Amino acid sequence: MTTLSRTASDVVLVDDICDSCRSLNVDLWISNEGIVLVNDLDDPQQLHTACLLCGWIHREFYALPHRSDPRWVHELLDRRQICFVPDPVTEGALTGCIVAISSSDLVGAASVDENEDEQLPIPAFARKAIFAVTNEGDPVLDFNKTILAVHPIGNETASHQTAGAARPTHLIDCFASYSPAVLDARSLGRPSNAVDESPKEGEESKRTCRLIDGRASPGPYAARSYRWGTNGLSSWITTEDNIANRKVRLSEAYLPKTIRDAVQITRSLHIRYLWIDAICIIQQSCDAWLAESAKMAAVFEQALVTICASSSSGSEQGIFNARSVNGIESAVLAGRDMITIQSILESGAPSTLHVELVSGFQLPFLESSLPPTVLERNTLKDRSWCCQETILSQRMLHFTDEQLCWECDHMKASEDTLWNGGTFWVWDLRTFEHDQPQEWKWYSSLLANNYSRRQCTVASDRLIAMSGLARKASAAFRCRYLAGLWADSLSGALTWRFLAGAYSEKTCTSAAPSWSWASQPRPVVFAHDWSPKVRPEYECRLLEADIRLAGIDEFGAIERGTLKLSSMIWDAHFVQLDDGVRHPDLLHPLLLGDMLCEAFFDNGLDSVQHSPLIAVSTYFARDNAPWRDTCDFLLVQIADQPARYRRVGTCSFPPDYRLAQPGLRRFLADNPAATRFGWMKAMFMDKAESEISLI
Repeated sequence: MTTLSRTASDVVLVDDICDSCRSLNVDLWISNEGIVLVNDLDDPQQLHTACLLCGWIHREFYALPHRSDPRWVHELLDRRQICFVPDPVTEGALTGCIVAISSSDLVGAASVDENEDEQLPIPAFARKAIFAVTNEGDPVLDFNKTILAVHPIGNETASHQTAGAARPTHLIDCFASYSPAVLDARSLGRPSNAVDESPKEGEESKRTCRLIDGRASPGPYAARSYRWGTNGLSSWITTEDNIANRKVRLSEAYLPKTIRDAVQITRSLHIRYLWIDAICIIQQSCDAWLAESAKMAAVFEQALVTICASSSSGSEQGIFNARSVNGIESAVLAGRDMITIQSILESGAPSTLHVELVSGFQLPFLESSLPPTVLERNTLKDRSWCCQETILSQRMLHFTDEQLCWECDHMKASEDTLWNGGTFWVWDLRTFEHDQPQEWKWYSSLLANNYSRRQCTVASDRLIAMSGLARKASAAFRCRYLAGLWADSLSGALTWRFLAGAYSEKTCTSAAPSWSWASQPRPVVFAHDWSPKVRPEYECRLLEADIRLAGIDEFGAIERGTLKLSSMIWDAHFVQLDDGVRHPDLLHPLLLGDMLCEAFFDNGLDSVQHSPLIAVSTYFARDNAPWRDTCDFLLVQIADQPARYRRVGTCSFPPDYRLAQPGLRRFLADNPAATRFGWMKAMFMDKAESEISLI
């Protein structure tokens, strides 16, 4: 391992990097040899804090550990040297590790890849990963052509250079493989209308469009995913009054900027037809909306490509950005430690490396699936309708505020080529993995972690906006769909509750019955364990489900829904809190006979204190971990209708409440060898089932 000699007097800074740190070029990476950057961390002559790498070393290995945790001071006393250890060149970014070591660690540090646990016993805070990429055409690519290289990008996503990037060879091949999706027998077909961007004969210079019958058009089309916004909608949407004229001529001059940009992009891709919901669906007509919304999933699934306005917050803002930045500049703007090292290789050729220094326990910016800043600022990620649009689309072209990005079923790509390869970044419902229960993917991955966190302007759209996903999932579940839940997993799914801190002044809506998560405008979680290894001791049974649809789509909006369950029922009683603090939407203790439970109320505590509460047992199972058996209940109250109940919350046994359960204490006193599970099981054996109807 080579040792660098450096003093403050002989440090030369070029582009904010000292000459010693400039030794981290590709020759060192390829040789897989380590180098000692700092001999003595306490010697001020060893570090030049004006150098970006020296400053980072001082901050990460000396200043920050002392301030953040005094326990690290002792650990670092014997770790006075800083070494760089390269990893073997693999596909993607060059990877290396900068470590704080003592002289006795040097042998192990130089062989970090052979047996990491035995030869490099260095704590996590004393090891910092670094990643490097290069520029397109750099000689570093002669060593390994799979190393990531930054491709020049256009000044903005509206530039001709960016337009050319939208049709590189692999995208042309992807387009060539297009064929309209063949849906199952319940397919609702192609859209009723589409925008034809080809001018009529004699009007080639006027750049006009018109609406056509999408069901009769044989050609491929692009779809559009965007946010409507709230300004001036009535002036450009399609209505019963203007649809006849639009089938003759649709002037682009009267369309908002986001729609005009979409037309321009579609033409640059040489696609003749375009589908935009506000233009191709008759708005302000309930019948037309229900009929066409049922086709929404098929529209995006059969589209050649979906054009995503990923940085636009409304129809007037437009799709294109003001200035594009590549991934390196994006990382700098995000506050990441990035340095650019320009050096002369042993071959005499000049080379450039863009090195990311990972601070603390950050995840590497250059190792993410797509630019993190692009995903964080994606204006479509919070919109309910865009969830199924992105999941079901075969191909997506993202116009972000930084650069152009592409996704399809097989790969992803960015305009600067740093994020090429990999797979679909959103959860794809079309593939159910054998090692994960499909219930887990639906309830936890889709609803809890994605869809329920999105905003839905119209409450009644909460089920409609995911009807396409439900239709696709039905082939795997093979059971009845009940307002966002599946009949065969109902016992675990009924006890959804809100994400902590998601309390809202908004309460139950008319979009769904009270027992469905879609009745609430807040993020939800499903605490149920969907593992097939868990066998329940008891679960409620669905006797009958009466669902009245609002339209023709069995997976869309409903007018009402009633479930008749067979279950064990307890009267629930409030317990006075000793802390004097009101808990409007989260934990509150309840007694079910002798059982002390934790209750979660859907619309706050005030909404349930004026009438009796009933606890409906939904699921009881033994857990492998002691004192963590699962026992869940629905909390319901009598509704306005006779013999009908409305959900108001959930409750469950809290873990580790062994001494707080009065009934359990007596049970254990009488049965010293018993367990909590035995006590709970005995209570269920003493209960008879009753029928209860939920609305």
